[in-house]
Amino acid sequence: MMDESQIPLFPDNIKRFFSTLDRFVLKLAEKPQQNFFFVIIFIFLLYGISFAPTNYFTLSQSPFTPFIGAPYTQDSILLPLSAYYLGLNHSQVQFNFYTIFVYVLACAAVYFWGYKHFRSETVFFLALVLAFSPASLDCFFWPGMPDSFTILFSVILVFSNSIPILFLAAALGVSNHPLFLFVGIALLILRFVSQEKGFKIFNALAILFGMLAGYAAVQIFLSSNHINIEHNRLQLMFEQDIFYWIESKIVEAPLSLFSLYQGLWFILPICFLYGFYRKKRYYIVFLILQLAAGLLTLFTLDTTRIFSLLTLGTILHLVAFTYNTIEKEYVQSLRWLFIAIFIGAIFLPHYLMINGESYIPPSSINPYFIFAQIFGR
Repeated sequence: MMDESQIPLFPDNIKRFFSTLDRFVLKLAEKPQQNFFFVIIFIFLLYGISFAPTNYFTLSQSPFTPFIGAPYTQDSILLPLSAYYLGLNHSQVQFNFYTIFVYVLACAAVYFWGYKHFRSETVFFLALVLAFSPASLDCFFWPGMPDSFTILFSVILVFSNSIPILFLAAALGVSNHPLFLFVGIALLILRFVSQEKGFKIFNALAILFGMLAGYAAVQIFLSSNHINIEHNRLQLMFEQDIFYWIESKIVEAPLSLFSLYQGLWFILPICFLYGFYRKKRYYIVFLILQLAAGLLTLFTLDTTRIFSLLTLGTILHLVAFTYNTIEKEYVQSLRWLFIAIFIGAIFLPHYLMINGESYIPPSSINPYFIFAQIFGR
């Protein structure tokens, strides 16, 4: 008969395992530089970098003349203009690394504002939320797109309380891509509902006037250079009837549904579980904003890309809000759940859906390869 002390106690083993991981996370979180480089290296390892040509690189060669390719790309003026004036438009590789650098700036912005307002481990988790977002995969799988700028300005609108910075980020965000109008409005609403101490009516007005200024700047630029966009993005969305879009999304499901959040799917219910009973209005508004983003994405071909860009800022805000408003006695359990989710997310599929087709980066097998090398026989 087996002695009671010899009976394997799996819950205790799991508890010791997570206690070790917990100490590692807390220790790493207290060192911002090591923490930052750990996340950046992890992102490069997880996604790699592609070097496919993009319309925006072609546009950056001569941003002041009508574009021969897709005309609606010319309402995104920030990326091609900035690359043109910075001299970063000589090769597609150079252009792609420019957008990757902007993504790294977005990650750095999480650390810059995060360590001012939150616990150190919160910043680490926010960086991992950014890392596991499909928007990050999009930035590395299709660099040379304006999406890294969208992420950077979304991060700024989530965390900054400076009126000039909010105005500038909103203006540049809209001049970078029209979808930032929806991003800015969603973050404005969510920050208002959360009743942040540093976010007042003037902060909200800074975002609103910034978006208007950005939209006006784009129209002035196009008009002064005699560039006429015959079919803008909204016109393209409504060229097809709603049944065409519904049918295309039904064909994509369920692959497209999982791709919307990927590993972050498991973060959302955990945040609701820990926070909904205390701030119901905030979580209901968050859910409405996700549904609104989904409705807008219904009328687009690049499903994963558009949805993840629309919702990344709201998810970052949700995680920061939840982790920093729960009672102290629940912090450790929430932290352990986050650790478990992020570990699991490493091995979940990473792919993008566009027009019913999935795109998977070759680097997606890296986690399995490393796991096999460490634990394989």
